Amino acid sequence: MAVWGMLLLLMLGFAGTGTSQNAVLTTEDISGPDQRLYNGRKYAYSPPYGTDGHPFLQASEFIQGQISLQGMEYTGLLLNLDVFNQQLLLQFSGKEGAVNTIEVSKAWIEHFSLGTKYFGYTDAGDGLRFYQIIGNGPVRVFWHFSKRLEIKPGSNRYMFSGPQKTAAVMKDGVLTPYKSKKGFLSVVGNDRQEVRAFLRKHRIRVMHASDAEMTVLLDFINTRQ
Repeated sequence: MAVWGMLLLLMLGFAGTGTSQNAVLTTEDISGPDQRLYNGRKYAYSPPYGTDGHPFLQASEFIQGQISLQGMEYTGLLLNLDVFNQQLLLQFSGKEGAVNTIEVSKAWIEHFSLGTKYFGYTDAGDGLRFYQIIGNGPVRVFWHFSKRLEIKPGSNRYMFSGPQKTAAVMKDGVLTPYKSKKGFLSVVGNDRQEVRAFLRKHRIRVMHASDAEMTVLLDFINTRQ
């Protein structure tokens, strides 16, 4: 009995040395790992109890995407973007099928995609940030998203705001913020009248344009550069 008691104490002691919520996940935690991809901290954020909404850009469900880290491309990943905490998240199955969610190390992120949306991690004058990048030509649009945690009107519960967007135009290698259609047109510069006519014809509102609408607009602008 004394031997079994000592073994039980040893087993309990080892169980207490497990990975903490903020510990870095090592390559021992998963099968077939790549240190570049799986070296982030475990995602442990939990909003206050009863909070409405979620901290993510689109939805709480993870979606297919890909990441470029130090020139290496990783595809077929389950990703999400926490815009409240500004963290790119990776979800994967570890040992014995356990689901892990980690924060991808920002030190190595170059660009990534969430479904059909393309993002970069770059400095646009306000420090390194995640930006959704629209367009492939010399003129591109950069959108940065964030959320706030607010008190729900008429209650003492919290709620997440909708995504708050700040926008900028990349032209000639220079990123310039804009806050209105007038500001956008002043950055675009050439052929303003033609761009205005294109906006009217296609009923595009610059500050509320969808990804598809902004892509069409930028394709038109870039053919005139």
